[in-house]
Amino acid sequence: MLGDSAVVARAFGYPYYRPAASFLFESPASVRPLTMERSGLAGRSPVLAVGSNASLVQLNRKFGRKPAQRIPVLAAVLRGYDVVYAARISRYGAIPASLSESAGTRLAVHVMFLTSEQREILDRSEGGYDSPPGYTPTVVAPESVSCEVEFEGELTAYQATRGLLNLGGDTVALAEVPATGRTRRALGEEAVLTAVGEKFGLTAEDLVLRAVREDAFRRRVLAVLARDAITSDENVTRGKNVAVPE
Repeated sequence: MLGDSAVVARAFGYPYYRPAASFLFESPASVRPLTMERSGLAGRSPVLAVGSNASLVQLNRKFGRKPAQRIPVLAAVLRGYDVVYAARISRYGAIPASLSESAGTRLAVHVMFLTSEQREILDRSEGGYDSPPGYTPTVVAPESVSCEVEFEGELTAYQATRGLLNLGGDTVALAEVPATGRTRRALGEEAVLTAVGEKFGLTAEDLVLRAVREDAFRRRVLAVLARDAITSDENVTRGKNVAVPE
C-alpha cells in the first residue's frame, strides 16, 4: 500500500507528463519515437486521449502488467473543444478530465491505436463495466482532429456518466493541457482538489486520502459532485460536452 505522501502526489500529479510528439509505448515502462513504417496501425481502433492516458506513468499502470504490449500514440490537434474537469473523483483521488465544446479552441492531444484486447483493458480501467458505468464510449467527429496520418474506423472517446464538474456555476479547464483560443478559467489539479475539498470541510490532501482509503466516502463525493454537475441538458445553453478516459 502506498504511503500518504505517495497517494497525494499521485492525485496532485494528474494528468502527468505527456510527450508532445508521437511515440510508441512498449511495456513495461518504455517509450521510443514512432516511425510510421513500424507503427502497425492496421486493425487497431483509434481512441482519443486527452487526460492522462497519453502519459507513460498511466500507460504503464494500465498496460504494463501484460508483456509485449505495443501501443502507437500519435500527437494530434483537436479543434472546437476544451479540456475540463469531470464531476467525479477517481479511485486514486484525482479529478479527471472531460471535453466540452469550445468554438475557436485548439488542443494538443493524442490518439491511441489499440488492439481489441487493449481496448477491453482500457474500458475496464475507465469503469466501463461498473454498475453504473463510470464512462461510456462516444464517437468524436473525425473532422475535428488532425494528426500525421489518416486513420480508418470511428474515433471514440469516453462520456462521463456523472457530467462535468461545476465550480461556481461553470466548467473549469485543465491548466496542464496546452490550448490556444481558450476562453474558460483554467486551474491545476491541486487547485481543483482544494475547491472540491472545501465542499466537505477538508483540505485537498485530506480529500484525496479519504477518497482513496474510504470507499464509502468516495461514493459520497461522487454523489455530491453528480448532484451539482453540469449535465448534457444544461449544455443546451453552455455547449455540448463529452468526457474522456481518466
